[in-house]
Amino acid sequence: MKPTKELIGMLFQEIDEHLDSIVSDKQTLVYYNEIMGDTSFLLAGVLESLLKENTAEWDHAKWMDDSLLTHVEIENDLLRISGIMIWGRGGTTEQWVAPFSFETALPGNQHLPRRFSFLFSDWDQPELSYGDFNKKRHYWEGSQRNWRYVIHSDEHFTAS
Repeated sequence: MKPTKELIGMLFQEIDEHLDSIVSDKQTLVYYNEIMGDTSFLLAGVLESLLKENTAEWDHAKWMDDSLLTHVEIENDLLRISGIMIWGRGGTTEQWVAPFSFETALPGNQHLPRRFSFLFSDWDQPELSYGDFNKKRHYWEGSQRNWRYVIHSDEHFTAS
């Protein structure tokens, strides 16, 4: 696996390359994955790396697969991406899902450093198996989150 800083650089580069798609695509999409390039699986890779580095509670046998991007918005020079993270447990192919939110300043904003916040999983509404999620796609909609994992960047990252 690549170092976390390199993954974050790749993520920012991918996001920056797709900003025009976000701004120009005014329709509401079910999933924004197709207009965001590799952003969905780069978010998963960055989150997995951050959890393994920063959280003793995260089981290192767990692996992140991908994410479903359900909301992408730009407001006040900030980009917010939220959706469903897809992950699994070592030794099995069964997958689970939990909500996430990622926020970062837009590139080129001299007043806001290129930092980010990553929020993942909800203490109050447990993760679901992917099979159950397919039957309950709206499980987390409309609820307030009690985020289980809250990770804020501690240094400025730029695209590679």
